[in-house]
Amino acid sequence: MSYRNRVTLLLCSLTTLTYLDRICISIVGTRVKSEFSLTNEQFGWVLAAFSLSYALFEIPSGALGDRIGPRAVFIRIVLLWSVLQDC
Repeated sequence: MSYRNRVTLLLCSLTTLTYLDRICISIVGTRVKSEFSLTNEQFGWVLAAFSLSYALFEIPSGALGDRIGPRAVFIRIVLLWSVLQDC
């Protein structure tokens, strides 16, 4: 397998993973609501905060990608995401 194909496969895998991260919060919503005793309105605020923070993070990430390159930004995002999940 060529280097280009391996990079493409890795990028597709990571893109799929980040997509799953975005949709998983809605799938586990019933468990989150019951665990923290949230009403539908309160859980709506949780989803809004998640979506807003995700969207606001995209703007500086895109600007940084233009400045230092998408590969370097993507590596930093994956590493930061991995570290923060362990916290």
